Amino acid sequence: MPNCYIVVSIESIDTIYNKIKTLLGEGEHVFICELKLANRQGWLPKSVWKWIRENYA
Repeated sequence: MPNCYIVVSIESIDTIYNKIKTLLGEGEHVFICELKLANRQGWLPKSVWKWIRENYA
């Protein structure tokens, strides 16, 4: 998906949502969840895997 983002924050999901919802235009959507990386698999650029290892290993 062209407009997907991983955002790292110490804020709660509700706090993030309340901040983002004011920026959404008509027809725009947002999905916020906790991302647990202990069980993962995929095909990503090496730079992304490096970022994951450095921030979540």
